[in-house]
Amino acid sequence: MAQRGRFAFLACAIATLIGHQPAAAQRIDSFSLTGQWALDFAEERCTLQGTFSDGSKQVRLVIQSYGDTDEYRATIIGDPLPRSSKTFDQIRYILPADTKERAMTRSFTGQVDGKRALSFPLRLGPELPKDMDPPDYSPVERETYMQSWRAGLPAYQQDLREITLVLDSWRHIRLNTGPILPVMNAMRLCARDLQQHWGLDPAVEENLSRRAAPDERTRDRILASYPYASLDAGINAYISVRFMVGADGLSTACVVQVQGVRKEFGSAICGSGPSRFRPALDENGQPVASVFRSDVTFQIQ
Repeated sequence: MAQRGRFAFLACAIATLIGHQPAAAQRIDSFSLTGQWALDFAEERCTLQGTFSDGSKQVRLVIQSYGDTDEYRATIIGDPLPRSSKTFDQIRYILPADTKERAMTRSFTGQVDGKRALSFPLRLGPELPKDMDPPDYSPVERETYMQSWRAGLPAYQQDLREITLVLDSWRHIRLNTGPILPVMNAMRLCARDLQQHWGLDPAVEENLSRRAAPDERTRDRILASYPYASLDAGINAYISVRFMVGADGLSTACVVQVQGVRKEFGSAICGSGPSRFRPALDENGQPVASVFRSDVTFQIQ
């Protein structure tokens, strides 16, 4: 699994690293899967798509992995979604096994193929602790926890057949997915194929005792890199990127993983100076080449 991180940029010069069912819900719109899931893959991503219908209206769910075997970027597309004037919002999702209310998660609103769309991070497993960074968890403790969590995903997903999206205090959309385990197993295989394509050993990645992470200087450089031209033009962006990291902690490659990104955003992340990292450690505690994955948000407020 690729190490993930999030960076967010605010135009006001502040930068920060970056979802049980409400009793007040008044309306649940239920959509069922029509046909089969479709899995597609490219050099930088695996894409799972399903179309859902309530008999008269349709929505489409797109789940993408950029090399992660357990965390995905989900996008729901269709006119049944409520209109929104916001670029960034909050959403919560519910899985049947939840015993308490999940935390809100950040979402992005827009359009795909002329239809309303909402994008958000998705983990189809038990909710993780709110804060898994030091001092609550050391990097090694965090990875030990995540290995156990990932090992339990197949059993958790065995009975998973629906995902409910809480769009606001009164509106839910329930997606009846059918058995989800077979398609998620296919996604995990696809993500491991991506890792292998990048020159990594998926078995080593799965058993790392510590993930690669940027050092403070690299982190600060990326956080300060909002392109001035895009800032002046009022342009926001959300970009998936991967850094290949050698056993010595030096970045050997920086790759923007999404198409259609304005060149200045990619240059701001990958071309603004050398990138140094805390190297990954294998299961024996030895430094190894690995990958650091990040979702970078350029946001004007």
